[in-house]
Formats: sequence, C-alpha cells, structure tokens
Amino acid sequence: MKHARCIAAWLFAAAFAWPLTAGADERILSFHSSIEVAADGSMDVTETIRVRGEGEAIRHGIYRDFPTDYRDRFRNAVHVAFEPLALTRDGQDEPFHSERKGNGVRVYFGSKETTLAPGTYTYSFTYHTNRQLGFFSDHDELYWNVTGNGWDFPIDEATATVSLPGSIAPPDLRLDAYTGPEGAQGRDWSAHADGESRASFATTRVLGPREGLTIAVGFPKGIIAPPTDRQRLAWFLEDNAGVLALLVALLLVLTYYCVQWSRVGRDPKPGTIIPLYEPPAGHTPGALRYVERMGWDDRCVAADLVDAAVRGAIRITDSDGKYRIERVDKAELPATEARLVADLLAGGAAFTFEQSSHSRISRALDAHRKALEATYANSHFRKNTGLVVIGVLVTVAAVIGGALLIGDVGRTVGAAFMLVWLGGWSVGVFALCAKVISAWRMVRRGSVGKRAAATIGAIFISVFALPFVAGEIFGIGMLVMLAGVGFAIAIVALVATNLLFAWLMKAPTTTGRRLLDQVDGLRLYLGVAERDEIAAQKAPPLGAEQFHRMLPYALALGVEENWTNLFAAAVGPAAAAAAVTAAGWYGGRSIGDFGGFASDLGSSFSSSISSSSSAPGSSSGGGGGGSSGGGGGGGGGGGW
Repeated sequence: MKHARCIAAWLFAAAFAWPLTAGADERILSFHSSIEVAADGSMDVTETIRVRGEGEAIRHGIYRDFPTDYRDRFRNAVHVAFEPLALTRDGQDEPFHSERKGNGVRVYFGSKETTLAPGTYTYSFTYHTNRQLGFFSDHDELYWNVTGNGWDFPIDEATATVSLPGSIAPPDLRLDAYTGPEGAQGRDWSAHADGESRASFATTRVLGPREGLTIAVGFPKGIIAPPTDRQRLAWFLEDNAGVLALLVALLLVLTYYCVQWSRVGRDPKPGTIIPLYEPPAGHTPGALRYVERMGWDDRCVAADLVDAAVRGAIRITDSDGKYRIERVDKAELPATEARLVADLLAGGAAFTFEQSSHSRISRALDAHRKALEATYANSHFRKNTGLVVIGVLVTVAAVIGGALLIGDVGRTVGAAFMLVWLGGWSVGVFALCAKVISAWRMVRRGSVGKRAAATIGAIFISVFALPFVAGEIFGIGMLVMLAGVGFAIAIVALVATNLLFAWLMKAPTTTGRRLLDQVDGLRLYLGVAERDEIAAQKAPPLGAEQFHRMLPYALALGVEENWTNLFAAAVGPAAAAAAVTAAGWYGGRSIGDFGGFASDLGSSFSSSISSSSSAPGSSSGGGGGGSSGGGGGGGGGGGW
C-alpha cells in the first residue's frame, strides 16, 4: 500500500511538471518581417524576432544567416547587397558583428561578453538589400524567403508585410506563399491585401526546425523600373570578376598575337604559280610535305618510303593490313630516305610494321623528323614558338587568376581541379577523335576489298571513343556548374585564340615561299580531276613510268586519288593495275582494285606506321511554381 501511494505521488508530480518542462524549450515565439520596397527596387527589411532562451543554444544571443551569393540559370555568379543597419534587443541598442559563411553572411546578435539569463527576448534587426525583384513579361514580382529554412528552432508564428511604392489596388496584387522544409509547397498560410500597395501574410501552424515561410507578391509592370542593360552588364562584371579577368586577358592576348603576327607571322606574297611537271630538284616527297605543313607527320615517312620503293631500293607489301618492307637493291637514295630505310631495316633484309617493333620504329621516325627539321625548319619556315609560349603563359596566368576570383573557396578549388583535369583529358579526347575521323576517312577512301574490315574498325574505335567524349562533356558541364557559362566561354575563347595563332604564327621564309610556289605548281599538275584539264595544260604524256615517279609526291600532297584516277583514265583501269603489278615495288590486295590502291597507300600505310610506333597500352582513346526556401532572402539562424 505504501509503495502504491509513492508511485501515485510520483506520477502526479510528473504529470504536473510536464507542461513546465515541455514549455521550457528554446524556440522562436514569433517572427515578423516588414519589407519596404523602394522605387529603385532596393529593400529595407526589419525583422522582429521574439525568442525564448534557456541558456542552452541561446547563451549570448541568436545569429541570422543571410545568403548573398547565387547562381543564375547560366550558372554565372549573382551577388546581392546585404547591409546591416540597426539591431535592438527589447528596445535597446544591441551590439552585433558579422562574418562570411559559405554563400552569404552570418550576423551575430549580442556580444561574447554578455550572457543572457533564461527568458524571453525581442530582437529587431534592420538591413538593406537589393536585386531581389523579378521582372517578367507580364508582371514584376518579389519572391522572398521570409524566415529562411535554416533555423534550429521551431517558429510558433511567422508573419510578413510587404509595402510597395506607388498606388496599387488590392485586386492587382498576386499573392502566393509556401510553407514547410526546403522544396515543399505547403499551404499552411493566409494572406490578404490590406490597403493600397500593401500585402500581409501569416502562417497557420507552427513551423518545425528547418521549416520556413516563403512569399510571392506579383504586381503590375511599371511600378518599379527594371535595371537597364548597362546596369545588368555592370553587375555581371562586378559579380564575375574571374570572367572579367579572362576577358581582359583575352583582349591582351589577342592584341599581342595580332601585333606579333603582323611583325613576323605574315606569309611572303606568293609568286606566279604555273603547273610543274617535275618535282623540285633536291627535295624528297616527305620534305615537300614537311615544308608545306610547316610540320612533320606520319605521311612524310610514308611518302618517302614509297619514293624509296619506286626508286627500286625496297618493296612494300600489304598482307591483311600488315605492312612490310623488303630490301631489293642498293639503289641510290636521297640521304633522308637512305637513313630512314637503314634505320628500319637495321641491317636486316626485311621489316614488318607491328607494335612489337615499336622501339625501332619510334627511333627511325624521330630521326626522320629531326633530319627534316635540321634541313628545313629555320631556312624555309619559322614556327615562332617562343612568341606563342608567351601567349600561352599569359593565358595560364589569367586562368589561375580567374579561378581565384570566383570567390567561393569550394568553387575555386573545384574549378581549378576541373581545369587541370580537362587540360589533360581534352588532349587524349582530341587525339582519340582524330583517330575516329581518320578511321572513317579510310573507309571512304579504302579499296573495295578492305572497306568491310575498315568499317568494322571505324565502328569499334567510334564506340570506344564514346565514353571518353562523354567524360569530356561531363567535365565541361562540371566546370560550368562551378564557374558559370561566362567563365567557360572565356576559357574556350582563350584556348581557341592560342591554337589559332599557334598555326598563324608559322610563316615561310623567302626561300620557303619560293619552294612552296613550286609545290603549288606541282599540285596543279598532280591534282587535276579530268584528263581534259591535263591536256589543256599541255602536260607530257602520262605513262606508267611518269605515274610511278610522281606517285610519292601525290601522296605527300594528299592528291593521290586524283593522280591515280587520272592515270586510270589515261590508260584504262586494267592497264593501270597491270602497270603497278609489273613495276614490282608494291604488292597488296588493293592491286586488283586500282581505284583504292593509292588510297590504301596514303591512308592505311600512314596509319600502320603511326600505330606501330606506339608502345602497347601507351595510348587511349509564382502561380504555384515556387516552393518553401525559394526566392531571395532566406538563410536561417540559431543560438550562440
């Protein structure tokens, strides 16, 4: 019985104490926001926040978070003003201080030297802000997060009044609101227009922690003048200092390149171009291609090897796409070709282009490139690489500076990482895409017998390239997300400018221009499309010997199809194929399909040289459209 009386007394005491403990939690008893919209679109906001503190989270006061940094639909930075004006607690001035936090500002109400006793306190906080209005085709609007959705405390009651300039009749105001956590479209609110140019809102239930009230007030156009295009541009450049830095750098780099190009990059004027029926004396086909491109590629090697074969030094065979050269005779060759053949054969009688021999091929190709470079690089053209390097260094410095000016540390680090990653990834993707284009070009140019295999290969490399291209698109998208469209476009413009002028700054010397005049004349002869055209040129008769002798030069200049078709038209396809077979310098499946013979030599042979020179694995291919937490304003708060 005694125990029963004790239990009953305990239950009675607990029941009596429950309302007291339940009511003693820290919370916002009321949150009222008075929003005064000025004629220029700026706003003065006074928030009256009544809180109950128990010395737990609220020890010195509360803090208020206000977001100031946003992203527009193009992911460009938008920075709104936030200027604290006054703070009182229970009608008396209260100290405050602020600091940057994430995408905004945190204002601390109170002082570390002051500890609040448990009780109820009323704060009145006034601040100034701008750029919070939306200007649409048929109306203008204030879309405003009154309380913010970041409060750690429940809010018993939230209210807001909006006062607009001018005289707006209540029926001309469009009122909407949303309650709940961020993204919710709760309807726990009431609103009314209580006089001209004034609207009031109130919640109809307690808002839990991380819940808020967002309002939308639409009003007729013409009440507030929208910002001018000039003002928008000024805001954009102010908010996106990184983009401005890149644009200034783009202007500087472009000006620098134009001045340097005008000084050293202009090509000498060409002379009179007339058809040339013999190749320029003393220059191999690969050398002519090197001078014309002002750079080396695999086709320079292919053209010189075909020339060595035509001269009788070697024989080229093609078996199922695997190319092989065999020593035939110690014919006299130009020094560059003789060194190339010697490096590939390395004392042997034959050599097959395959990846297992990549080291020897790579050494031979490198020696060939250096030999052409030593003979022609400065005497016949200048790349002006040093001048381009200066432009690249300015670009790199501008990109680094632009990334640092993004402002947000997280975005800066993320954008810097994406720039470095994209720099390396893009090189690989570019090389892979070049291989895809080359593969499909081989399909178009290849012989009938090889077209099916070439198509399968082209499809394979295309499918293989897809995930890498997708990675490139993803990387660019991430850069846009982090830095904005303007930043990404400025970088693309800078990169494109450097690439363009890296090409434009190459310029032939006077000696090189004279040789290029001869190359252009040779192309007039080799690249004609019809037999009537060559007859009009009064060219020498086109027989088998002339065809073979000039074929390496046609390969070097990329007009091998025209030259082959011209020969076939002159003597007939069967006779043309027989002439190649009889010559003995080439053996391959495309001999029977003379139309694809030269294309195979030009494309397949060059590709075989390129692929076999790489080590295996070393290359790779309002009106209900809003929600709680939306709009300007917002943030949240807590105790400290």
